Amino acid sequence: MLAEQQAQDISESQAAITHYIEELERRRQEALKRKGRIAGDLPFEDMQKNKGKLLWPMRGKVITQFGRHKDPQLKTWTFNRGIDIRAKEGSEIRAVAPGLVVLSDWYRGYGRFLLIDHGLGYFTLYAHLSETFPQLGDFVQTGEPIATSGKAGLNDTPKLHFEILKGKEPLDPLTWLKK
Repeated sequence: MLAEQQAQDISESQAAITHYIEELERRRQEALKRKGRIAGDLPFEDMQKNKGKLLWPMRGKVITQFGRHKDPQLKTWTFNRGIDIRAKEGSEIRAVAPGLVVLSDWYRGYGRFLLIDHGLGYFTLYAHLSETFPQLGDFVQTGEPIATSGKAGLNDTPKLHFEILKGKEPLDPLTWLKK
């Protein structure tokens, strides 16, 4: 029953994050129409040009891959929208690219997390955090410490859950991070 509740919590959190990203993208399109450019002219890099070259958010072993996984207890399929990296609690996590912190919150299944907007519809999400450093609206640079690793629940192991999204579509982080 606990595994079913965790899967439901994660699904609800993913839906909330997707809705938030859709709203951000709607606002961005309105701003583009009004000003002919992205409001604020923040110094975003073109994420597409950095595919396969992004810095890792932290050192550690990938313990859960991107994609479909069969739950051994429930015998049901789930979809992991990112990767999970094993960590010691309190390990430093760094921004993989420059961007604007657009959401800093706590959701079931994700625990404390940060969502960073990298422009042109690209976002990164860092979850299972014990502490976050930037505030909502702060601009962070590549390699800047943004958080420390933690747990999402009492029975969870310390790790970083890391996602890359293009709009609401999850992308496999392993194809974006340096080999």
